[in-house]
Amino acid sequence: MRLFHFCAPQFLEAIKREGLTMGMTPIVKNGAIKFIPGQQWLTQNPSFEQSWNGRVLVKYDRAAFRLTICIPKDERNRLVPFIPNYRDALGTAMLPAFDDDEDCKNWFVFVGHVKPSWIREVRARAKPVLCGVDS
Repeated sequence: MRLFHFCAPQFLEAIKREGLTMGMTPIVKNGAIKFIPGQQWLTQNPSFEQSWNGRVLVKYDRAAFRLTICIPKDERNRLVPFIPNYRDALGTAMLPAFDDDEDCKNWFVFVGHVKPSWIREVRARAKPVLCGVDS
């Protein structure tokens, strides 16, 4: 299974060196937003036009680079499809509107760290886009 991870330019070199280590899942706990660490988000959708890219108010392109990821067969038991498995496991803790997007059917969560050697290709978007609010 070929999966992808998208990232902003400022994170690319660290990811190439260390792999995917900083992924988290936002949840609601006791009325506050908390994060579950060690959750690397991947997708089956290779398009640079990722619907989630413009949702967060940051002024950089979070999908400027596409990394092709190959999870080894002996590690695939840590790969969880977002729908229905991961979403159902989160239940009421899931951040409201987190999955208000049909593309979530393409999402996977790898529980743990994605090693640098699992990154098979890095491609840049032809023309990065400015996201977020204007100043």
